[in-house]
Amino acid sequence: MLSANPFSIMQHPEHGGHLHEYAEHYGIPQHAWLDVSTGINPKGYLPTNIPDNIWTQLPQENDGLVLAAQKYYGTDQVLMVPGSSWAIQTLPQILQQQSLGIQRVLLPKVGYGEHKKAWLKQKATLDFYDDIPTDEQLVWADACVLINPNNPTTRLLDPQLVVGIAKVLERQHGLLIVDEAFMDAQPHCSVVSQLQENMIVLRSLGKFFGLAGLRVGSVMASQSILQSVQNALPPWAISNVSRYVAKQALSDVYWIAANNYWIQQNIQRLVSICAQAFCHERSLIRASDLFVTVWFDEEGAAQAWHHHLCCHGVYCRLLDENNGLRFGLLQYPEDWQRLHKVMSMVQSQRMLSTVTTLHNEYDLE
Repeated sequence: MLSANPFSIMQHPEHGGHLHEYAEHYGIPQHAWLDVSTGINPKGYLPTNIPDNIWTQLPQENDGLVLAAQKYYGTDQVLMVPGSSWAIQTLPQILQQQSLGIQRVLLPKVGYGEHKKAWLKQKATLDFYDDIPTDEQLVWADACVLINPNNPTTRLLDPQLVVGIAKVLERQHGLLIVDEAFMDAQPHCSVVSQLQENMIVLRSLGKFFGLAGLRVGSVMASQSILQSVQNALPPWAISNVSRYVAKQALSDVYWIAANNYWIQQNIQRLVSICAQAFCHERSLIRASDLFVTVWFDEEGAAQAWHHHLCCHGVYCRLLDENNGLRFGLLQYPEDWQRLHKVMSMVQSQRMLSTVTTLHNEYDLE
């Protein structure tokens, strides 16, 4: 274990990214880093042939984006919004303004933290569940948030279980919000095709499609809720370029199929690298489609690994609870080779440190 961790005096960013902060702290220029800190597809969709007028015209609602989204998601109850994060931040206020009496909200203990922040901002009373809420919690709640699959735990709930939770909530006029930002690689696990009246589903083009910079997402819900969300949108909420690229991406069935295959191949590669690197640690490795999360039993192990990796220019995500690391995918073969090399080096450093500690503790010859 590190005797002193200079990184501990630095405030970790709330999410992945912010590479410039790490580059400055560790004295390594940004271009020299491997950034695996997000769950964004590094081999994202690359638009082609964007006409000049797309850059100069105001956005138009009848440009075909909604039709492309309806076909892709398999429902006509779709509203396009400026990113699923916008919906997460705005929905609590919208729903409370509808006089739905939402005060008691269930959230996962571990999950994307913006949900919690948004509901606290509306002064809601929160309760937290582990993997799935209990029946007692559901009876108590006015609304429940599911992150499916969960980021960072990777837990994926069966769609029938999700629908069952919605039906329990419906008995006391409760709402179920399902964040499916990482669902695109497993569309058969989505609940969009079984949308209930009290259900709101959020999707994003930032993960699977790798288009986080576009800030495009979608809300799927009953027409009354969609109308309320629509009323909260400013004029031209999604830029013309973003709309054009999003429509192109959602309609490109060949790219979607090829990208899904690429992701499945490379997530197994990442699992293998992590399994080798952490084979001597008391750890648990779990994979989603776009990231791998590793939890450590030993206190301080996650921070130590994070610091050692940063010293070698590899930036992964240290979990908010400081007990695990999340690794995203890489695009190029040379980057995979470097990640494997650095992980092996850090493993050797950790093992050597452990042996040295044992020798000192027991005065071994």
